[in-house]
Amino acid sequence: MSEVSVSEQTCDEQFSEQAIKLIVARLEVAPHDVFLVSGGSDKPISRDDMIKHVRDCDEIGKEYMAIQFEFFKAIRDGRLRQILTPKAPPV
Repeated sequence: MSEVSVSEQTCDEQFSEQAIKLIVARLEVAPHDVFLVSGGSDKPISRDDMIKHVRDCDEIGKEYMAIQFEFFKAIRDGRLRQILTPKAPPV
């Protein structure tokens, strides 16, 4: 994994350097041909471009990190398991 350098822009108020490293690490293990869509656009963003947005802590990067943290919270709170666990049919 490559070293993460966070831009001079203050991102600490919303996301710590450790959080940014976690998000970048998750992106780095994704296949190179994965494309993501930013909420405000239908234009796909490559994995490598998204890593740059996260490292630069720009608006697209912040939006992506916020989505990732909602995903982490859903795992932590058990909401994701509830969604993915099929309900038993009534007896």
